[in-house]
Amino acid sequence: MKIIIAALFCLVGLSICGCLSAPIVKERAQLDQYVGRKIKIVGEVSQTKVPTIMGIEVEASYDLCGTICEAEGILVRWVVTEKDLKPWVQSRGAGVFYRLRKPFSNETVHVRPPNQALQHNDPSCHVSCLRTPRASRGRG
Repeated sequence: MKIIIAALFCLVGLSICGCLSAPIVKERAQLDQYVGRKIKIVGEVSQTKVPTIMGIEVEASYDLCGTICEAEGILVRWVVTEKDLKPWVQSRGAGVFYRLRKPFSNETVHVRPPNQALQHNDPSCHVSCLRTPRASRGRG
């Protein structure tokens, strides 16, 4: 019984740190079931002031806008109502919005071209990089 409990804790720990593979979300209609979980999205980066893939906010350099990229992170959802809008502040209006954030911070995830490996010093790549600066020395 103790072994089963220990194995369960290991799996939960691995899923929290992002070491297990994230599901690939292919349709916007699926987003609500993945809120608060790590996901991967692949699609064209919008050529807008706030770059998005499938309507999910991401960080992207201008040279990647209009190209197919991928991003992986924790899906965050928020709702803006008409009551929340201020007439003197420019906004996108009322609606439901999504953003991908990095697993160990509140920063928005940067996109990358498909099949490009994460840099080893990226916290979403490997949890040991967060422990000490020496943990990633000599790697990637």
